[in-house]
Formats: sequence, C-alpha cells, structure tokens
Amino acid sequence: MSFQPYSSGKIQKSPSTGVFDKYLDVYGLRLFALSNFGGMPAPEEEFIEKTAQTVKLMLDPDSAGINKKLQSKAIKFMERQNTMQRIGVDTYDAYKNPSLNQSPSGWDKVNDNYSATDFTYQLRDEITGQLSPIQRNQITQQVEHLHHTFINFLMPGVYKKEFNLQDGSGLLWDAAAEAIKNGVYDDSDYLHLKAKKEPDSDIKSAYRTAVMTEYAYALTYAQWGYINKYTEDLSLEPEWSDNYLTNNAIKTANPLGHKLYEQYLSKIISKPSESALESMYQDNNGGISGYIPDTENASNTEHVNNNKNSNTISIPRKFNKKFADKITNFAPSSDTLMIDTDSFGIDKSASFRSAKNSKLVNNLAKKDFDFLYDERKGGLYFNENGADKGFGNGGIIAILKGGPDLTESNLNFI
Repeated sequence: MSFQPYSSGKIQKSPSTGVFDKYLDVYGLRLFALSNFGGMPAPEEEFIEKTAQTVKLMLDPDSAGINKKLQSKAIKFMERQNTMQRIGVDTYDAYKNPSLNQSPSGWDKVNDNYSATDFTYQLRDEITGQLSPIQRNQITQQVEHLHHTFINFLMPGVYKKEFNLQDGSGLLWDAAAEAIKNGVYDDSDYLHLKAKKEPDSDIKSAYRTAVMTEYAYALTYAQWGYINKYTEDLSLEPEWSDNYLTNNAIKTANPLGHKLYEQYLSKIISKPSESALESMYQDNNGGISGYIPDTENASNTEHVNNNKNSNTISIPRKFNKKFADKITNFAPSSDTLMIDTDSFGIDKSASFRSAKNSKLVNNLAKKDFDFLYDERKGGLYFNENGADKGFGNGGIIAILKGGPDLTESNLNFI
C-alpha cells in the first residue's frame, strides 16, 4: 500500500531502537519517544498522543487558506526524508548518568537514519519536578519545536528555493536578514554559530540555518497572535521585538517576512485553534489529546523496491549509496521506473541517457541530461546542474542490482 499523507497510527513499541522505545507515525512524521532513562521518566503515552494531535492541528488540510494539494506533496516529501520528532522530558541536559551525549543504546541508530532538528519535551514543574507545567509553556514548547521540524523538512518539499536551509539562501534567509537589519529580529543568540564548522554535514552555515529556523517560528507566532498569549514571558524580546506583533506592523518593517508568511507558510502550515490547544494542554498536566488513529501503523518507511512491475523513485534524503533505492530483479522487458519529477524540482519532459561505465557517465554529466545510468554498476544518477561539471546538488538515486539494461522506455516521468 502506498503512503497516505493524512494517515495516523497507534503508539508502537520499538525494542530494536534502544532508548527510543516507542514511536507513533502521523502525517509523514515519526514521533520517537525516549524511554525511562538517565534519571528521567519516559514521556507519558497521553503526551505522545497530544504531540500527534498537535501535528494534525498544524497540518490541517481543511483549515482556511491551506492549499491541500501542496500540503499533501510537502507531507510526502517529509516522509521520504525519514523525518522524526524526538520527544523527551524536561530538557536535554536533564538526562544524566548516563547522559544523552554518551550515545545510549539505539541513539546512533535512530539519529543516523532519520532527519531531525531538535526535541520537544513534556515539561515539569520547576519546583516540584512533577509533570505539571503551566499551560502556555507547554503549548509553546510543542508548537515551536514542531514548527522547527516543518521548516526544515516539510516546507522545502514544495518551496525548495525559498526554503533552502542547507545553503542558507532563498526568500526565508532574505526575510530574516531584512528583519535583523530593521530591528524586528535579533540574531545575537546565534552569532557564535558563524565560526562553527561541520565537515560531515550538508549544512553550509550552521548560523544561517539556525536563524532561518528560529526566525520562521517567531514570524509565524507573531502572525498568529500567539507571542503575547502563549510564550512564557508573554514576549519573545529581545529575539522578536514587541513592536511587531501585528500583521500591519510586520508588513511595514519586514515586508519580505509578510510575503513569506502570506504566500508560503500559511498555505502549508495551519494555525492551531486556541480552543483546541487550551483543551488539550491544561495547567498541571491536565487535558486530553483527543487523538484518534486511523491505522495500526501509518508509516511507509521501507524504501527498498523489490519485485514490482512499477517502482517509484523520489529524491532521496541524501545523494549517496546508503539512501539510494535498491532495486532487485528488475526485468527490462516488463518493469518500469516511475520518476517523481516534482520531488526533484523538474518537469515531466526530463531527459535520460545511459553509458557503459562510471567514467562515461561522468562525461555525460557535463551535458544537459537530467538522469544518467551506469550500465556496469546499475547506478541511476540525478544530474542537478545540467551541462556543468559533476552532478551539482544531485548524485546517485537508485541502484539496480546486476546492472540490467535500462532504456528511456523503462522510465515514466510523473
């Protein structure tokens, strides 16, 4: 069964993923919850379901202004990235003896195979240590960190250029830079990241990616009118100025931000209603989720295509052999590869060429062909940069075991 973007599953036990011993799949996002570990209790199952219900509220296809077609496409993209939202209790540093920095069982397995930004936490009372947070603090904890995840792994699925967090460019960065210049947004908390180097990461600028992620959340919260309603201090100053909490004020001082919200963010991410949030998250850990799953297991996370007459190839999380689709027993006389051109950001008139070996494939990469096939090794490549040298921001997308013949008649660009 193909992945259904608006599917939602039940909580599942996951003994193979160690410290992340439970998960729930909802709307293309896997919620991974920590176990009782490091001196901290496990998040309550009711809280896991509250998180799932908050996802539904923020990705409501029937909400005013939402473009369901684009939202559905974005959710499919997020699912293909193996995106997760990690759930813990209190804070990251609350886990001690051992800490999360000591890579407990399952930690590397999960974090190496899923895309994520940060955690969301079931908060505790600062004095008693009980799971009894103030309502507004828990609401913002949830909405903020889910929003971070959506900015990094949902929005680029339909607005790749505008939300280019890997390169730190596009309309989102331009809007953030304008807000900083005009005193709407303060990036002081992230300036230290300018010197941070991550050689093994796809992120070109940790500083820009952090600013883009945090700015987008603050912009959205301001547009929703939730900064002075649900944040801990009823303000985000100095990060977001209290002078810019209305649509008109933002439009005047940060017109690119206003455009970003009105033309892009508000088409995909829906404003969760105040009544729904306040009913679900009440003081002292009150409220119920109201979450209703529709399947036993909503996820379709297996990306290995075996023995099918038709295999759909979409853009991988990363362009390397680990994340490439593995296709076995491909029969050229009867089988077809469906290429999801939308996921690659190209149209259905894509071009294809094959070559006898990798050297000749690299030569073809200097020409304006979209997809290239190495007949010897069975590697199918996406040539993102056209006639320029190399594959640009592309690379290997599939491996056909045994190197079967592959011609244009075996490809269907959809």
